[in-house]
Amino acid sequence: MAVGTGFIIGLCWVSLAIGIGYIFEQRPLKLFLVNSGYAILQFSLIGLVLGLWS
Repeated sequence: MAVGTGFIIGLCWVSLAIGIGYIFEQRPLKLFLVNSGYAILQFSLIGLVLGLWS
């Protein structure tokens, strides 16, 4: 449950915020995918740790 929540937060909230900046700065799609993937993985791992801890 916590991993899924972290994944959704990373995908919808953080990637959206990164994407808005990347569209404004006209950066390449590959760079967006790498940085968004890192954020999604990071929030999923945080969810995993918090899920195992509680």
